[in-house]
Amino acid sequence: MKKDLALATRRAGFQATPAAYMLVLKLPPALLEEIHSIKKDFFKKYGPAQGATRTQLTLVKFNQYEFMEPRLLPRINTIAGDLPSFILDLQGFGSLPTHSIFIHVLGKVPILHTIQALRKMRQLFYINEDTKPWFITEPTVMIAQKLLPGQYEKAWLHFNHQSFSGRFIADQLCLLKRRENGDAWKVVATFPFEQKKISGVQEKLF
Repeated sequence: MKKDLALATRRAGFQATPAAYMLVLKLPPALLEEIHSIKKDFFKKYGPAQGATRTQLTLVKFNQYEFMEPRLLPRINTIAGDLPSFILDLQGFGSLPTHSIFIHVLGKVPILHTIQALRKMRQLFYINEDTKPWFITEPTVMIAQKLLPGQYEKAWLHFNHQSFSGRFIADQLCLLKRRENGDAWKVVATFPFEQKKISGVQEKLF
């Protein structure tokens, strides 16, 4: 049975070992470019962070076998299709005791509602009791994490007095994957939310 499963996964182009996955809210290109500029300036002034991060708003992290994707994707697509698009505001910078610096996300209720909807399929988000999914409780957009003490202190002294403001319409989920061999994160699929026009806002945002 195990041999048959391994053969089937190889033929499908999948690995029989677990991969790391993330479900994130996709930021629009203009906002991504602005935050990327901030991160580049950060690394130029204070050096690279030990924990490099993608510019995204993470909702769920989990591990799963790649051959489970045909079951995962339709379920995520169904959940996303039942969720309304919503507006998110990014405002100012914050920090964590773990020597991390991030952008605050305001209006977290729709994000938490989205996470609650995803919890309905949590059984597909873990392999066993040692690989339980992690659902975000404090949504942020990370600038840098796992900074060295001196590096963090200098950077936070600057960012604590800086302002930032951004707004966008969250209208799709994005599933990312990284294999255990250390490959970069890659997009598996995107899942659009229910397309309802948010009156008086689209024109101002784009």
